[in-house]
Amino acid sequence: MDERLNEEFSTKSERLFTRAFYMKLSLLTIALLIIFSITSEFPIYRPYLLFVLHLFTVILISSMALQLWLATRFDLTNSIVHQGAVFMTVAFIQVTSLVLSDYMLFGGDFFEGRVAQWFNLAILVALPLALLVQMIQRPKAVSKNYRRNVYIATFILVSMYIWGSYIYFRLNIETFSFYGLKLLYGGVSMLAAFVIIAIIYGYWQSNEPHVKAMRHIAIPTSVVLLVNIAVSNIYVLVNEYMFILVKILELIVIILLYRMMYFLAVERPYLQLDNSKQRLKQLAYSDEVTGLPNKQYLIESLTERLDSSPHESLVIVIQIDRLAYIRSILGDTSMNHLMCSVAAMIEGMLPKGALLGRLSDNQFLVSFQTRKRNEVDCFNERLVTMLSERVDIDDYAIQVHPVVGIAYYPYHAKDATQLIKMAQLAIEEANIEEINLKEYDDELSIREVRSLQIEHDLLQAVENQEIYLEYQPKFNTRTGRIDAMEALLRWHHPQRGFVSPANFIPILERTGMMAKVGRWILMQACKDALCFQQQYHDNITVAVNLSISQLLQGKIVEDVANALAETALPPHLLELEITESMTMNIELMMPILKQLKALNVCIAIDDFGTGYSSLAYLSDFPADTLKIDRSFIEMIGVNMRGEKIVQSVIHLGNELGLQLVAEGIETQQQLQYVTEKGCHYIQGFYVSRPLRFEQLKEEIDRIHLEFGQIK
Repeated sequence: MDERLNEEFSTKSERLFTRAFYMKLSLLTIALLIIFSITSEFPIYRPYLLFVLHLFTVILISSMALQLWLATRFDLTNSIVHQGAVFMTVAFIQVTSLVLSDYMLFGGDFFEGRVAQWFNLAILVALPLALLVQMIQRPKAVSKNYRRNVYIATFILVSMYIWGSYIYFRLNIETFSFYGLKLLYGGVSMLAAFVIIAIIYGYWQSNEPHVKAMRHIAIPTSVVLLVNIAVSNIYVLVNEYMFILVKILELIVIILLYRMMYFLAVERPYLQLDNSKQRLKQLAYSDEVTGLPNKQYLIESLTERLDSSPHESLVIVIQIDRLAYIRSILGDTSMNHLMCSVAAMIEGMLPKGALLGRLSDNQFLVSFQTRKRNEVDCFNERLVTMLSERVDIDDYAIQVHPVVGIAYYPYHAKDATQLIKMAQLAIEEANIEEINLKEYDDELSIREVRSLQIEHDLLQAVENQEIYLEYQPKFNTRTGRIDAMEALLRWHHPQRGFVSPANFIPILERTGMMAKVGRWILMQACKDALCFQQQYHDNITVAVNLSISQLLQGKIVEDVANALAETALPPHLLELEITESMTMNIELMMPILKQLKALNVCIAIDDFGTGYSSLAYLSDFPADTLKIDRSFIEMIGVNMRGEKIVQSVIHLGNELGLQLVAEGIETQQQLQYVTEKGCHYIQGFYVSRPLRFEQLKEEIDRIHLEFGQIK
């Protein structure tokens, strides 16, 4: 048993020996004394009552032995097996003693009395032994064969003892001294008394869990057994009053032992089973890391709350962003510490009666009844402010990025599951709007339905080849020619027309279809680049964007190698673009990029300047090209600081020997500025919009005529 179960076991055993239990035991003792006092006036009935008393004792002992045997089906431990063997011994001897008592009480000779006395001597040794086994033997699992062997050996030894004793006394009836038997009985009684005193002391002082658990049962039992031994050495004749007291004390000892063993054999296994059920329930309804209620419990509890209360309630879903990044840098242990700290912070500011739980790896849920909307607004603002503070975890100051979504019952949903979903939709919208806090509104639901419809149609679009590639040319400012292009994924819906990539590419990522579509893009882009080379006898580099899901699915190197092998495109004419944010995890990305570089393809870092530490990793990555993010290009002619940033990035790229691409060029001023500062390529609507492959040659010829003088 574990520590908690032992404490529960000890509490339950202590509860068994309450004042009410002792009161019942005392009343039983008094009733027996009164009955035997009454029968003193009618001595003829006393043997019958003594026989009934003895019979009841035998039944209790036999019941104990049987229960301990049956208990091994649930608790096959050494202590239960050994105690079962002890009480089986006592049961056999008591049955034999009962038969002899029949002769003794109803006019039998002294032979039966001497044998009964001899058997009582064995019982005198066996009863303290049962208490001693419980105290000194640590519970340990044993096999069924061990149990069988112990019981067989016990049966053989007890049978030999009973029949051997009977035959010995029968053969030596004339020479055996009853006085010698009394002396032996007294000596064994004294030894048993010392053992019982040691048992009492051991139970009182021991700190062993299995001993402490039975202390409140074993000590009273030992005390009564000690008194019984003392009194049993005083009586003289069988029918004297003292003999009645001995039998009453013996019955009380047996009742106490019966209650003790019943608890060990019957109630303890059920207590352990109940504890296991409670543990399983706890595992099923609580989060392993934080100990908070999990999603299953939250839904059930929230459903009960909403059904039982007519008041307005709200659900707040709190999403902690960047957990994957934190896990990759600091590991699972630190991430778990972070989530525990966040849980404690949220719990510390909750109103009374609020429900808090962990909805998923990176989401918590809070729910409570609302009275005033302004109080809820204040709570949400304090929540976001508190969670936005740095959290110290393992010598690191972690900046938590919370995003909070809110939904109200019954306005936004009528049940718990939908209410949680509405709050999560608000989080998605907050991420799109790049804000920390968003309340659900009906427009979000409309957009979600539209997104689901797009997802459904997108599955058919991939199968029906409704998606296609367009190419946006890149103008080389040093040669005045187009020698590179970027492949861009497009979708023309049969009913909706053109669908923006911003609407369907996240769905491809979310549904796992991006890996399949990404392989198709790689293959088609390589085919088109090779086709351009063969038709127009001019090399052109094609750039393909890679998503994070493609990089992490483990087959990107194989996919690129297959595309190059199948199309026979020279590897240096394929450029793979990754966003700067993907490069933040150096340990994860570096091996993949090195394997790609080993294929002799080019690597470009897109959206450069928008990441967290743009310069820290630049010298380490096997990059060939930097693409200056359009947000900086837009500052040209508008913001002097923005222009300085563009100039610095171009200068840095040139110093590192990298190709530089300015994307998002839409004005003559932007084109002239980046060209003068030394940018190698320009890309944007000012030069050309994305086109289908069939239109590409004509567009390139136009660009050469219009921009060819720019060198």
